[in-house]
Amino acid sequence: MNGAALNYFTYDKVLYALIYTLETWQHYLRPKEFVIHTDREALKRLKSQHKLSKRNVRWVNFVESFPYVIKYKAGKTNVVADA
Repeated sequence: MNGAALNYFTYDKVLYALIYTLETWQHYLRPKEFVIHTDREALKRLKSQHKLSKRNVRWVNFVESFPYVIKYKAGKTNVVADA
């Protein structure tokens, strides 16, 4: 991350990382359903959040164009992500 992205809130940084990954690998990810593993519980409720900024609405709409499932794994048990 660089520039303005460094000033994002933690949730926005995680969502930005997801968007960056989806943009990079979209040609592999669009055809079939895939699993997003996260240690951020807020991402579990990505589809049902009500108050979003314009940027987040744009990002969520992009994510919704993919066939995905989000699996939450608590930070204590997600040692690989914390490494």
